[in-house]
Amino acid sequence: RQPLAALYHRQMAVRFAEALAEGERKLGKVIDSIPHAEVDFFDATAFFNVNTAADWHLACGRMANEHRRIPLVTISAPVSNTGKTTFIERVLPELRARGIRVGVVKGDCHGYDVDERGKDSWRFKEAGAAGVAVVSPNGYFIEQRTETRADLAAIAARLTDVDLVLIESRRHGTAPRIELFRERGELTLPCDAAACFTKPQQGLTEVREYALDDAAKAAEVIAFLMGNKRIGV
Repeated sequence: RQPLAALYHRQMAVRFAEALAEGERKLGKVIDSIPHAEVDFFDATAFFNVNTAADWHLACGRMANEHRRIPLVTISAPVSNTGKTTFIERVLPELRARGIRVGVVKGDCHGYDVDERGKDSWRFKEAGAAGVAVVSPNGYFIEQRTETRADLAAIAARLTDVDLVLIESRRHGTAPRIELFRERGELTLPCDAAACFTKPQQGLTEVREYALDDAAKAAEVIAFLMGNKRIGV
């Protein structure tokens, strides 16, 4: 029962005032004392209780995606080699099984080279092209050289035909963020993380904590953060 999602006649103000004067704080008890009707809501997962600091962090993470065309979720860790890539690899099939099309943007501080020597696109780049795009019948890629590091959220916004973008980055992601911890480095909690996946469990209270290897729970949390009303946490 969700008594805050309801229609009350204004005359109820008197009854509520009486209940408060009597020390009663539970809406349910006041409702039960008067004639009323309960209505089934078509999607109960639209409701989410915020009773703790951990609930608040999770709710704030969801709100960060409210006005985005494509929701973003950053997967981060305090140090490298914590398992961010493995975590994403495990959660992708779970999200796909839920009908969610996922794009991934990876931040790499070591640089990269996606082209093969001798290919036309490689030859264009060697000749001085600042950007090269290759389009095929079943996909495309764009390699763009920049003077400064591109904003990961801006790159994520360029992806098409996806419902969600996961950003893998240690320091350059955006909210909402899921932090991973495997006893390497130091947890930056309390922080802006919406949730934390750890191994072994750390007994966290500031944020919701789950097992690092629980891909199903990770997909559930990510679906909640993207604003997917079909799935609750």
